[in-house]
Amino acid sequence: MKNAEINYNRYQTLYQQGAVSQSDLDDHQELYERSQAQLERVQARLANTVATLQEQLAQEEAMLNKLREVRPVDLAVAQAEVDYVIAQVSRIKSELEDYYVRVPIDGQILKINTLVGEQVDTSEGIVELGRTKQMYAIAEVYETDVGKVKVGKRASIISEHGGFTGEIQGIVDHIGLQIKKQDVLESDPAAAKDARVVEVKVRLDPQDSAKVAALTNLQVRVKIDLDSR
Repeated sequence: MKNAEINYNRYQTLYQQGAVSQSDLDDHQELYERSQAQLERVQARLANTVATLQEQLAQEEAMLNKLREVRPVDLAVAQAEVDYVIAQVSRIKSELEDYYVRVPIDGQILKINTLVGEQVDTSEGIVELGRTKQMYAIAEVYETDVGKVKVGKRASIISEHGGFTGEIQGIVDHIGLQIKKQDVLESDPAAAKDARVVEVKVRLDPQDSAKVAALTNLQVRVKIDLDSR
């Protein structure tokens, strides 16, 4: 701005002396006026910025003074409100826990007995679960033969009605301690309905267990190899 003013004054003198043309003087006058206008805009922005900062400073000082005037009773009221909210959150969390259903085992849901909004039937429960990662076949061995069966014997299982193809293999894992009536299906007229049997659990081999993980309660025939070790 200062340089533009000096140049304009110098060209005025030169013009009066006839050293420059009217056009040259007009150019430097225009440059001087533009510089003057730009200076005024910058000064206006500066003044506005200063005013804004002064207003913000006044607001911050007022807030600081207000905080300094906070009474202990006000702090106590605010703390009581915070404690109330915390208590409410704890209560809601506690109530929410009642809506969760936790199962005692890590397993697969086989059947849902109770849907959302329905009353739970205590005889059926909410769902039926099964540990399908390890499947078992339950064989009913006649009481006259169960003495021949030992834990660790190998067994082969086939499906009676085509639930799976071929044979799957397993090992005798548990021999029951109770003798009871055979669990005979009404559709099997050839079965001895009064026969006394012992339940023998056969733990399926891992690769075969995966094959029948979705076939809980499938009817099968089990053959135990009494000579295996």
